[in-house]
Amino acid sequence: MSVENKRIKIKTQAEEVLQDYPDIKGLEDVFESIWSLEDNANFKFLITSFKKIMEHFYGSDYHILNASESFIREIPQISYSKEILFLNRFKYLIPVRFRDVVGIYEYDALIEIIFVFFDFNNEKITPSNVFGLSNKVIKLLNEFDMDIYFENPDKEYFMKLKALKWDKKAKKLFNKIDKYHDKFRQTCIEEVFDENPDDGYPIMWGFGADVWRCWIFLSGCSAVNNDREVMVVDDVVCACKTYFKLLGLLNKN
Repeated sequence: MSVENKRIKIKTQAEEVLQDYPDIKGLEDVFESIWSLEDNANFKFLITSFKKIMEHFYGSDYHILNASESFIREIPQISYSKEILFLNRFKYLIPVRFRDVVGIYEYDALIEIIFVFFDFNNEKITPSNVFGLSNKVIKLLNEFDMDIYFENPDKEYFMKLKALKWDKKAKKLFNKIDKYHDKFRQTCIEEVFDENPDDGYPIMWGFGADVWRCWIFLSGCSAVNNDREVMVVDDVVCACKTYFKLLGLLNKN
């Protein structure tokens, strides 16, 4: 099946989600953002650049799972995340319903995506740039590009993230959006390969999972920012809209 026919099929199937959730404000905008990937030249360029950028990321302190102690001391939010959200070594022995929804991998995914975008744009990568933006995204979400006062997330904020749970309806919607986003993103990868077959099949391993984790983290931030202990459908929509606004920062021109 051609890329174009795959996209038509995906869009048709996704209509069911909009019909199942007709009253959720902003949901249609989320799907329009997904469909816009096919015309996003910067995103397609990112596909070809992703492997090299990730080599930069994993060799840096910005991959907070492996950050040096001196780097951690410089960024309080890394210290909070490693203390509060860090993966319990017995996690896989704990039933799924008792595991934390938001953990350090989800936080790391947000930092990774911001790092990737800075690297892609050939912008200077510094702790103040990367974590300055991540802190702003955490507290302002899809208004991160506005001149609004905010306080950086503190230890209590991360404790609230750790305590979050999913609303069943929200988790179901989250999974549906992620499914169609992943399918549609894959057509972009196939299209890049079709246009440049001599370059080999683009390696974007792990990016889909990173976006998925980032969406979970941002859904959690939306819940905490609205004084909720449960992540609801509005949080999911806000998380997706925030991610796509971040994606709009890609600029190779």
